[in-house]
Amino acid sequence: MRSQRVDLSRTVIVSPIDGVVVDRQIEPGQTVAASLSAPVLFRIAQDLSKVQVKISVDEADIGQVREGQRVKFTVDAFPDDTYQGIVTQVRKQPVTEQNVVAYVVIAQADNPRGNLLPGMTANADIVLEQKSDVLKVPVAALRWQPAGSTPQPARGGPGFGPYGGGQRGQGGGQRGMMGTQRLIDQLDLSPGQQKAWAVIEADLRTQRAAASAAAGGDRGAMREAMRKLTQAAFSKLEPSLNPDQKQKLAVLRAALGQGGRGSGFAGGVVYVLRDDKPVPVPVRTGASDGAFTEIRGGLKAGDQVIIGGGPRAKMEVRSPFGAPTGGPAGGGGRTRF
Repeated sequence: MRSQRVDLSRTVIVSPIDGVVVDRQIEPGQTVAASLSAPVLFRIAQDLSKVQVKISVDEADIGQVREGQRVKFTVDAFPDDTYQGIVTQVRKQPVTEQNVVAYVVIAQADNPRGNLLPGMTANADIVLEQKSDVLKVPVAALRWQPAGSTPQPARGGPGFGPYGGGQRGQGGGQRGMMGTQRLIDQLDLSPGQQKAWAVIEADLRTQRAAASAAAGGDRGAMREAMRKLTQAAFSKLEPSLNPDQKQKLAVLRAALGQGGRGSGFAGGVVYVLRDDKPVPVPVRTGASDGAFTEIRGGLKAGDQVIIGGGPRAKMEVRSPFGAPTGGPAGGGGRTRF
């Protein structure tokens, strides 16, 4: 009789914590057998006044995420409500799905009204940087170019910018000279200007080789030395350029990130409306939220930047019989057969 009472007492299962049952995995009358691991009977949320948000962050962005940063998120059930949280954990274990690597970031948020329920999908933004009272322009202004203009080169990686210095050894210097030459090719130098640049370029190659050897493998020092040498070479060439070439050189240098790596600045070009004509203006850019970009130099408040419109670029349409006809890009031209 005593043993039966002991067995009966063991049939009572009590929750170890107070909370809310969010999942039941057992039915009344079902046999529960504990083997090597205890079976899951219920899932209990201890305190729904605070929730955790699991955020999947791409590997390209995870380096900017830190504990303590603010998180803003919404859920589909309450699209008009914005919730606030704090990053409490950046997990080191990668999650790979379809060859895409991401990392899990845990944020904690208050849920005083109990609106947020376990399992909801959140659309989260991690606030990396917050600034106030800064000059900004729409992102579209940094992308717009007038019809027929030469596309501006994007900022390259190490060894492909105007300075090079991102690669070790002679190979990095050669790639840097290739990047510099691509920039010079955009200027359409006259024969006399090309002769002047040939002398400057020969001297630049010698100085680059000496700077690379002096850096001793220090990539930061080598990059800075290459930047200064290239600036000096452009300054030597500038007096021989006409006004249009000087303006284009300034624009190209800005587009290639003349500020240099690690300075906290990036380069770009916007077109400002002056005398009813688009004029390219090199700018130094800062933080961006995807819609607007901070301008740290090159513009002043009130400048009219162009974000779209203007005539469409012309393209040549060639018939099967080799007769070219002109028409606007995207259609509208006529071809005679």
